[in-house]
Amino acid sequence: MAEQGDHCYVGNDNCLQEGLPEGSFCGLNTLVPKRPQHKNLGYFGNPAMTFQRSQFSKDVQSHVYQKATRMAMCWHHFSTSVIDPFILPGLQGMLVTTSFVVSRSLFPVIANVWDVFMVTLIYLVMNIMLWLFCSVILGNILHNGSIPTSSNFYSTIVTQWITAIRLQKLLFLSPFRALGTKWHACLLRLEGARIGKGFFCLNEKPLIDAPFTSIGDDVIMDYGAEIRCHSFEDHQLKFSSVTIGDRATIMAGAKVAMCNVGEGTVLRPASVTWKGCHLEAGTVYQGAPAEVSSVEQLRCC
Repeated sequence: MAEQGDHCYVGNDNCLQEGLPEGSFCGLNTLVPKRPQHKNLGYFGNPAMTFQRSQFSKDVQSHVYQKATRMAMCWHHFSTSVIDPFILPGLQGMLVTTSFVVSRSLFPVIANVWDVFMVTLIYLVMNIMLWLFCSVILGNILHNGSIPTSSNFYSTIVTQWITAIRLQKLLFLSPFRALGTKWHACLLRLEGARIGKGFFCLNEKPLIDAPFTSIGDDVIMDYGAEIRCHSFEDHQLKFSSVTIGDRATIMAGAKVAMCNVGEGTVLRPASVTWKGCHLEAGTVYQGAPAEVSSVEQLRCC
């Protein structure tokens, strides 16, 4: 049985078989097979390394948290309990209904091939318009590069970020399937990313925080590769800009998390970077956390 303590922070894609004690911090793609005995420690990697976060530990021990205002708490719960699960999916469901009403009003009788083509075009145009408004325009208003890089839990910034993620990554996906083509970069630029020439990616949504991502020329991202520019820590949502150098390669399932990547660098499959580090140019990295890979290791793979 897994037992999770109070005031724990857990990242994505972790395996915590027996849970964590109070005040634990667990990073991305971390394996903790046994429940640790000590409180207020951090864990990251596979196998997990242990580290101390002094400020976080101090906050947990003293139980000193910056409380959100009552208005911010009400808006957060209304947004995550009503808007995100009901109103936004309802808006998505209205797409078919609106397209049907418009097409039947303009073409009450389908008499020839031209009518079929026009009805199909109406459905396509309505789909594109809803995607442009909800995902591109509204998504960029809610989440863009001008927002604060550090915001307290339950603040409107965090609520906006959650809503923007749902709009862009879950509900209103692009009607164009452009992965593996030169148009993929154009779609990601609409979300706020800065991407150079020759970008090739086999992941439909590789950028978790596009406004904070800058990618150079001739960068390759394989299946499941991701770039993340945020972390939840110290009771805050924190963003930092991530730069990917020219000719860098992020292989299958690898994750660049709040870390810059140099020119010509290779991050091998399923590897995860350590926050705040810098992957040196022309170097091969692997593991979680990612470390320099020797020539012998590279040949064996």
